Amino acid sequence: MLAALCLQDGYTIRNRQLVEQLWADPPASADHNLRTYATILRRTLDQSCYCLRDALRTRRSQGGDGAGGYALAIRRDQCDLFRFREALQQGRNLMKVGLIDNAVTAFDAALGMWRGEAGDDLPSLGSALNSSLSALNSERASAFEDRAQLLLGRGEVWTVAEQMEIHVMRHPLRERPWQLLMLAHYFSGHVSDALGTYTKMRHVFAKDLGVEPGANLDRIHVAILRREDDYLRDLLPALPSAVRVTHG
Repeated sequence: MLAALCLQDGYTIRNRQLVEQLWADPPASADHNLRTYATILRRTLDQSCYCLRDALRTRRSQGGDGAGGYALAIRRDQCDLFRFREALQQGRNLMKVGLIDNAVTAFDAALGMWRGEAGDDLPSLGSALNSSLSALNSERASAFEDRAQLLLGRGEVWTVAEQMEIHVMRHPLRERPWQLLMLAHYFSGHVSDALGTYTKMRHVFAKDLGVEPGANLDRIHVAILRREDDYLRDLLPALPSAVRVTHG
């Protein structure tokens, strides 16, 4: 229930919507369970910190219209989700203006708020909440990939290669990790590993999705085959001189 409310950004979520989010197959006692959960959550928040007293707000239903609901009234700096997104936006703004080291620091702050996947420790949930949590995990993955791109721009090719090897295993159907892994191998001088990564990625996409890689990955593959160093360096958010390539 707390997760569902945090994702609402302070807005009221109606009881019917909350039931749909908390249960894939709502029990007959769902309304009663919801009131029980609210009581427990309110008590927990009130006892955990003075600043969270009365944070859980109740909206009363008018004439049984089913419009009653709950909202979490907290400051943005009291919720890791909001702090994550603010640090992430700061990192991307710094990235755009070429302040690479400052951007990495901001991304580190954003990613440091995580302790595993969102929803990992929750029971079976409704499809709406599962979808929201999946989108949040995708935000985290994108942030991690932005940071890896910055590290590539700083020449930390070995670090990125090691991190992306793990990342593609966790997110095999995301194109960007494969792209970053190909670039990391290429800029470390391991062209054969870069090409092998492309081949492996094609196999995964064909097997699991029944599709070929996107045009962007195909173009990178061709650039690696042709040793188009300038084109590949231009994909990085740093000066071209930040990375040197030695082909073995």
